[in-house]
Amino acid sequence: MKTTRILQIGDVHLPEWTASETDIDTKDAEFSQEIIGDLKHSRLSQILKGINKTANSGTIDAVFLMGDLTSYGRNEFIAPAMDIFNTLLQDASSATRPEIYVVPGNHDVNRNDAQRLGTLGKFAHFREAAEGLGWSSPPVEGARCLKLGKGKTDSEPLPLILINSSIGSQSLHALAPSIENSVTESERGDGAPVKILSDSLINDGSETPDFGGATTTGHTLTEQRYRHLDTPYISKEAMANTIQAASSAKGSTILMCAHHNLLPQRVPRISPYAELLNGGHFRSALLDTNKNFIYLHGHIHDDPIEIIERPSAKIGDTRKCTIITISAPPIWKGYNEIALFHDQSGDVFLVRVTLYRLNPSGFISNFTDQDTRFIPLVGRSEMLVSNSANKLWEYVKQQTRSFPEIENSSSAPNGDELENTLMALFCGGFVDIKNLGLPRHRWRITALGGSH
Repeated sequence: MKTTRILQIGDVHLPEWTASETDIDTKDAEFSQEIIGDLKHSRLSQILKGINKTANSGTIDAVFLMGDLTSYGRNEFIAPAMDIFNTLLQDASSATRPEIYVVPGNHDVNRNDAQRLGTLGKFAHFREAAEGLGWSSPPVEGARCLKLGKGKTDSEPLPLILINSSIGSQSLHALAPSIENSVTESERGDGAPVKILSDSLINDGSETPDFGGATTTGHTLTEQRYRHLDTPYISKEAMANTIQAASSAKGSTILMCAHHNLLPQRVPRISPYAELLNGGHFRSALLDTNKNFIYLHGHIHDDPIEIIERPSAKIGDTRKCTIITISAPPIWKGYNEIALFHDQSGDVFLVRVTLYRLNPSGFISNFTDQDTRFIPLVGRSEMLVSNSANKLWEYVKQQTRSFPEIENSSSAPNGDELENTLMALFCGGFVDIKNLGLPRHRWRITALGGSH
């Protein structure tokens, strides 16, 4: 049995990403600025160091960036943003360096490119920057259907689907011709430009940001609508490619990545098109394949983990027709490490999400201090039982054991195989793990009744 580990990085928004510093209560305005500077440290710097450490641990198989590398379609910052993350991985040798995948966000689309180059051509700059670094080519029109971990192990690689949910961003065809006519005469006033968003909503009263030639008070109402328009949807080509790839996949679990969220976000969103236009249709089509999907996304600057499931499709103790959506926080708040535990057939039986976040002092702690979520996909199943699992279960059956006690015993598999085996026994209903959400040294493992 193996484990696939993924690093998930959310919206970047270079150059707006804020290197927020730890608070300094400065009562003495004349105090040495050199000492004050030495007392501060950058929160963003700590997160980037954490990404570097995690990515170069030798255990990460792939890195996924959720898009919005820049803001307001500023092409000049897309390549520098990619360079930053490429540099963070430079310590890794060619043998251990993880694959890097990126999907375009709505802020990665330049308005002038959309007008000059059209629906697909507007992504050329983004695609060329990624390919120039040797990254996997981003999706554009349809879905890119790949295999994660192909050639690295003898087991079947995990199906991977990359989707461009930002294909409608900044596209003139997405603007309804009647939108200007829908505004009443009283709203038009004396014919002066109508503000769609106030300056304070955009930048808290600071200097108006560069919208790539746009401002909050455009020449016409149509111009203003267009400048703030994000029209997220899954194209018919992408949907067809996704459903075909998922339906023909050998395993029951598919890994997916797109910028936009599948479910409405928690915080009310005031926008002409607040959610995926065909999100409900897409969710239904995915569930109709009778597969499980792990859907990675960003966009909402929040980090919920949500599950969509058809209750009637749960067969015995095995999940079917389930979508697990995992949102990455924006870069200045942290990142996620996702571990996918595979059974003997290579299918995923458990998803673990480790939330790397800054602690109150402004530092990212080590793995055992991070908040962790466990999402089982398979219950009692013969595919979870291996020779090492049998041996470990016999050892635990004697009495309740702590994780360090098991780790130091002759019954324990080597390295990561121990955790994978324990997770298999847990999902199969053979053991109970007390304190599962806490650091591993606090786990207490007890054998449950029955035999296998």
